[in-house]
Amino acid sequence: MPDLPPGTAPPTDQRTSDEGERGQPALGLLGLLLVVPIAIALAIGAGGDGSTLVIGPLVTHSLPLIAMIAFWWHNWPGTRLPSALSGWANTALIIVGAVVLTGLGQIVAGGLDLPGMFVADPGPGHLPTFPATLPVAGAAFVVMLQITLVGERRPLQRMHPLPAGLLAVAASWIIAVVGTLALVRIDPVAGSDMVARRGPVSGQDAGAALVVIGAWQVLFYVVWRGWPFSTIRRTVTRLGAAHATVLGAGILTFLLARVTLGLDASWIGALAGCVVAAGLLLGMLFENTISGRGARPLLMVATLALAALLAAGLAGLAAIMEFARADTDEWIEHAALNALSTSVILHVAIGRRWPFAPTNERTMTTTVPTIPVIAELIAAVNRGDRAAFLATLTPDATLTDDGSPRTLTDWIDREIFSANGRVTVRREEEGGLRLLARYRNDVWGDMSTFWRFQLTGDKISRIETGQA
Repeated sequence: MPDLPPGTAPPTDQRTSDEGERGQPALGLLGLLLVVPIAIALAIGAGGDGSTLVIGPLVTHSLPLIAMIAFWWHNWPGTRLPSALSGWANTALIIVGAVVLTGLGQIVAGGLDLPGMFVADPGPGHLPTFPATLPVAGAAFVVMLQITLVGERRPLQRMHPLPAGLLAVAASWIIAVVGTLALVRIDPVAGSDMVARRGPVSGQDAGAALVVIGAWQVLFYVVWRGWPFSTIRRTVTRLGAAHATVLGAGILTFLLARVTLGLDASWIGALAGCVVAAGLLLGMLFENTISGRGARPLLMVATLALAALLAAGLAGLAAIMEFARADTDEWIEHAALNALSTSVILHVAIGRRWPFAPTNERTMTTTVPTIPVIAELIAAVNRGDRAAFLATLTPDATLTDDGSPRTLTDWIDREIFSANGRVTVRREEEGGLRLLARYRNDVWGDMSTFWRFQLTGDKISRIETGQA
């Protein structure tokens, strides 16, 4: 899907749309007009300490919800509103959810405490969210990405997206809580109500390792669009290789930096956060700007170079800021990971690049498919004729939705005919075998989609569809 990392695998190296490529780099440069102010507000809006210690935990707790709405719910419920309001409505929902999950994080750490949630230095007898809640919150997001990107949403991919997304968030939190309580050592802030945890791994080391794993998730699944795992056809082998490689690369990279090079955990987290931000800038905001033969090594070099520039620039800013409680490295990590990275995701994945979308729906023309059997399938959708739809297919026709295999008959009943689905074709590509279309149903509202078809004789043997 354009503007988004594959989100549901097996992600392919082939782009699902050329809209991003046609509009780049202008589309990304325009996006910076919105991304940069939001990032600045998140990074320094409450001062160095306030932004790091208050805004940082709230944003970290919001990240699984952002992944759920973007990659599981396909931007529902905002899709039921006009496009100008969709991203803002979903962002408001994310903010409310972030407060709820931050409160849950406090409960795990020792108890709900609103002053500790919203005040940088709440004083004795309170429970500050930084650093008490961050190991669980960071782990929950890494697990959520592992399920969503690396794990291809399995085993939840066949469920309806609404409960599946909620289950993914719940599973991420359960795994994060159990893992944190078992492995992470938490030393309470003096005078606070934090509960001490005596795990074998310090909270700083655990947090840094999680950010490094997140950096590898971004490199493989945003920058490289799922390569090389997308070349493995067998599902079990592909998933096993992907999980082992991403987790193994993250852990080994952390150990190399921490043990072999002797870097502080906070500096490792800051550098990894800059890699995440650089990967999202190049892989999402400026998607397809670097493409063609040799793009992968060039993208990796560009990502690392941009990460180095971000680290140097943020370090320079941190040197002139005043911090009473937070360290400069902690602010750099917050600025890169929670401020810049999150603003990119909100603009591209949640706001769908509003107000700088690559195409303007009001100026698009409606297209009639030129291949007769595809035209009949689209017509069958729009008149609610299930029998005519099935008549266009071979008996063994298959379907993938956003990269995940789906049972064809269940999908068309749930997503099309029982939901009053309607398709408006905007453009043909690939000789008529790929359509860009507006799709609307009573569940999800209005979406930009692509439909790709394979033909066997005069019938359709395969349908691939997803957000575009």
